[in-house]
Amino acid sequence: MSEENYYSDFNNNTWIKNGHSFFDISSNKIISLKTRKSHSEELFEMAENYYYTAYNVADHICENQTDNALVDAWTLSCIYMFRQAIELLIKSGISKKSKTSVAMEIFQKSSHSLIKLYNELIGLYSTGNLQTQQHEWLKKYFQNIEDLDSKSDLFRYPINMVKTFGIDDFDIFGDVEDVNIDQYAIFNKFSISYCFAYKIIFNKDKDKDKDKDEEYDISNYEATLFDIAPHGMGYCSLCGHLWKQRDDFYMNIEGFSEVGIYLLKKMYETNENKFFFPACFMFRNAIELTFKRFLVLSTEIKLKKEEIKKVEKSHRLKDIWSKYRFIVERYAKKMGSDLDTLEIVDAYIFELDSIDKNSDAFRYPCNKSFEFYFKDKDMDYINAIRWLGELFNFFDSCYDMMDDMLDYENESKNNSFF
Repeated sequence: MSEENYYSDFNNNTWIKNGHSFFDISSNKIISLKTRKSHSEELFEMAENYYYTAYNVADHICENQTDNALVDAWTLSCIYMFRQAIELLIKSGISKKSKTSVAMEIFQKSSHSLIKLYNELIGLYSTGNLQTQQHEWLKKYFQNIEDLDSKSDLFRYPINMVKTFGIDDFDIFGDVEDVNIDQYAIFNKFSISYCFAYKIIFNKDKDKDKDKDEEYDISNYEATLFDIAPHGMGYCSLCGHLWKQRDDFYMNIEGFSEVGIYLLKKMYETNENKFFFPACFMFRNAIELTFKRFLVLSTEIKLKKEEIKKVEKSHRLKDIWSKYRFIVERYAKKMGSDLDTLEIVDAYIFELDSIDKNSDAFRYPCNKSFEFYFKDKDMDYINAIRWLGELFNFFDSCYDMMDDMLDYENESKNNSFF
């Protein structure tokens, strides 16, 4: 099956089912989630999984550089995975040399700040065999990321992209008519940064077989998060993320969901379970974004500004669903849809809330109290990811349903004699 047909098949044949669970075992694609390792080891394993996945997705983007739609949509989700890998790696290094209570305090204080975490790391390890210019470059690079993305939400939520750069103000990018970023340079800098942090923690290069002089060459790279591309062909345009209506999350939704489907396909083909947690998060984030887009753009009931802000800030899907379920029900009644479906959605939402209340369980191995999210679980990773995809497709269809109804109402008005 071609890649294009695979996405189409997934979107058309993946739908919520009564009694279906995230933890169902329905194939031989099993991953054993055993938390028998230390917190440091668990953090490191997840860091490696995110780095490996980001690297694979980056390769796919580079191989399809003539597909502008794919490049524009997928790049931000890939950048996020690289950033998450670095945060997890540095936290694993800190945890490796600290008592649990001390590591917890550092993580609480530093949160998602790469520069703060890096300063804690070199306080424990010094800079090891990292060259002085490499260390200085890395500090400057992490500080630039801190200035733009201190909370690690810039690439997850489109509203944060708009708030950071503004819709009409692109001073950060200079005097340009379009905003095209060089994703190749960005991917390379994240990869170099990951390898530098790895070298500090383990006092050795990450990959022995690679040409390190070329791999670690920072002479051609500014210590900045973004690099401006010379044109739009083959590079990532931020227009779809910045210049559209501030609440139209389409580009981000497309990116996260398609990367999730791509990773599911890779798992089918390779039985590589390193993709599991990143793939789960791709869908988890897409679910949240597509439901929020439906609510914010709904014409059935106009949410007040303060309500929109609460929706934007909350990651508790159960709370958002419980409060605004009635809007979906109104549209369903108008369209003559089966209301029993909403009871199935209730079950999905409540189960997802029990697994991942705050959109953390697929990004970190443990919570802020160092309690592991998944303990002694054998999971069918294909089933789990498809289960998340089923819920995503439901909310995506809600937006389509609203769009269809608006088209019908506008057509009826245009055809009216009055």
